[in-house]
Amino acid sequence: MHRLFLCFILISIIFIMSVSAQISSRDMQIFTDAESLQMQGNYSEALSMYEKLLKDSPNTELKDEILIQMAACYLQLGDDDSAIKCYLKIISADPNSPDAANAVSLLINVYMQRYQFDDLIAMSNQINKQYPGTESSAMAIYRLASYYYSKGENKKAIKEYEG
Repeated sequence: MHRLFLCFILISIIFIMSVSAQISSRDMQIFTDAESLQMQGNYSEALSMYEKLLKDSPNTELKDEILIQMAACYLQLGDDDSAIKCYLKIISADPNSPDAANAVSLLINVYMQRYQFDDLIAMSNQINKQYPGTESSAMAIYRLASYYYSKGENKKAIKEYEG
């Protein structure tokens, strides 16, 4: 059992190192600087850095994380529509990725915070139709069913969960 645990740790370290090696130190430094600006409330400056990073390194391994952070900045600046566009870029790029499922959840949060429940339902249904059988679709189903359940519409919630 102890050897199995050590093997798991070793494999995890190798995986993390290989992913880190795929991200240039320059990209990582810019990303970290942008995050610092974002945490200090300098959302416009952080956005500029994130946008420049995506422009200079369009295929960076950080792309989804950059888009998620950009969306967070847009939300803080009151530009919900631009945040939604960031989330949709992540979803359309690889709807079966964990980042896409996270983007679906964050996207639905935007609609809930806006009290745009019809849009929440429409977007969830669109994702289910456009990307069936993916992580994005599964998250959309879950969030839609949870919404119905919170409203006391248990039959609709069950219908969504059952597919």
